[in-house]
Amino acid sequence: MKIHYIVNYADPNLKRNVRRFESVNNKVDYILSVLSRLNYDVSILSTLEGVKESGFISAERSISPYNNKIKYIATCGGRNILYRIFTVLLTYFQLISYLVFNVRKNDVILVYHSFRYIIPLYLYRFFSKRKILLELEEIYSVTWQQKRTQNLEEFFVRRVPNAYILVNDVISKKCNLTKPSVVCYGNYSFPDVSFRPSSEPIQIVYGGLIKKNADAFKALELAFYLNSNYQIHIAGYGDLDSVNLLTERIVNVNTTLGYEAVVYEGNMPTQIYYHFLKKCSIGLCIKSEDLLKDSDYYYPSKILVYLGNGVIPVCNKLNSVMLSGFSKNILFVDSCDLPEIAQEIKNMKSEFYPDLSFSKYDLDFCNQLKCLLNNL
Repeated sequence: MKIHYIVNYADPNLKRNVRRFESVNNKVDYILSVLSRLNYDVSILSTLEGVKESGFISAERSISPYNNKIKYIATCGGRNILYRIFTVLLTYFQLISYLVFNVRKNDVILVYHSFRYIIPLYLYRFFSKRKILLELEEIYSVTWQQKRTQNLEEFFVRRVPNAYILVNDVISKKCNLTKPSVVCYGNYSFPDVSFRPSSEPIQIVYGGLIKKNADAFKALELAFYLNSNYQIHIAGYGDLDSVNLLTERIVNVNTTLGYEAVVYEGNMPTQIYYHFLKKCSIGLCIKSEDLLKDSDYYYPSKILVYLGNGVIPVCNKLNSVMLSGFSKNILFVDSCDLPEIAQEIKNMKSEFYPDLSFSKYDLDFCNQLKCLLNNL
């Protein structure tokens, strides 16, 4: 059996001028490591798009850290709407062509769910009975607040795949999925860790997407309700306007408070980010009130990254997180109000810091995925 992995993936040494998604790379690297240990032959089709200023980028081939062959599709980037339409159509054509000419009878197509794959995979399913395993990380129409497309997306998720790798324990029921599945919250490849509080100032980190007036800015404002015994670090990626706005607000916050309460660390490569996390004690995963009701449709990937590096996550009471196997290692807060969150952080007791073993989760997932693939 050969596995064809369709995903927006970038290997660590990639030089192409394309949009990268570190959270995707982190999860995909883990899945690739599991498939490698299970001795499956895996080829990757990466559908990363060019950034807005890139123009046309030809197709390219590479090798992953797990010795998988990677084909990067030809793509382009530009601000013009015609560029966007051409890029989408070019992606559709190359994806369908790859599936038609490269996937054999007993092969499995592993798809990291993306809204862009819905139309081409619908078309492919009309004339092919090849096995499709869907890696479902979230329902984008829900998390992006585009409810008008939710029925279409959930219909695709139910009808097209033969089985699933799910991101949490509740999304299956939420989307009425009845086909075989396994659950993988994130990357389980971290060594066993012990949590210890840092000396003052206590280092707090927010890692992830930087978007205007979203989670990163909420982390920034938290500084007003703490004190000089705490320092907040923001590490992540976003569009240039959002990053510039964030750095401006950091200057204003630090000036107002009279000390370096917040630091922007930039978008660090994965291993450098992990090394940085080991200096921190607390990781922020605070959502806005309007996003809490949709938590069944995703699982914040940063939670396992925090835990794997000895950082205690501080999280709202998201249903998908509270029902996960890692819930006892997370500090849950009752409110979305920053003063109350700050008070919960100040009240953290040293005995909260537990020991955590990832090896059991890793072994269980390996065995479950092997069984799922063998029975497709």
